[in-house]
Amino acid sequence: MSNMSAGEKRANILSFILSKEFKKAATLCAQYEIESAREQENPFYGVQMLLYFVLGDLSSSRFVWKRIPKTIKVKTVEYEKIWAIGKALWLKNYALVYFSLNDFNWSQNHSSLINILREKFRRETAEILAKSYVNIKKSDLSSYLGLNENESVQYLLNLGWKLNDDNVYLSPCNNSLQTSSARASNINSLSNLTDFILFLQSN
Repeated sequence: MSNMSAGEKRANILSFILSKEFKKAATLCAQYEIESAREQENPFYGVQMLLYFVLGDLSSSRFVWKRIPKTIKVKTVEYEKIWAIGKALWLKNYALVYFSLNDFNWSQNHSSLINILREKFRRETAEILAKSYVNIKKSDLSSYLGLNENESVQYLLNLGWKLNDDNVYLSPCNNSLQTSSARASNINSLSNLTDFILFLQSN
């Protein structure tokens, strides 16, 4: 594969992304990163970090960020913007994650993965909310889902949530299965101390 052009390598990575084989795409990026050191090519740092975000492997994304030479970081603002997403994910700061995802005009190399990551994060957040709450105010949803109030309500209704009779709260369809201890455990998972320590070490 070392004789392949950068365009051919990019096409190989893209084919795995389009087929949603994100782990294979990340493995390919890591392989190309090793090859680039010999061939003096620029590896796919941004794509690699985003793939690790999609896979939930924040540790690997942090190591990629640390491996990027300072000269490249200075020249490539987009890499800094991508890592801003990573820092927000470490903190589990929902509003900041969406802000970081939307606060840049992403290049073609990264835009598809940004869209995939945004939807994956939103869907997983909705699943956490369903496990953590018996009901939740409509007005509290925007920061969790990165949508306006009406869009947030419709998004959850499409996932099977129910709008309560008071038209103020929504309830997940599986709330009857949630015990108070299970809800407390899931709420605690929203702010994990280990994640915060790793975030501090990443700067």
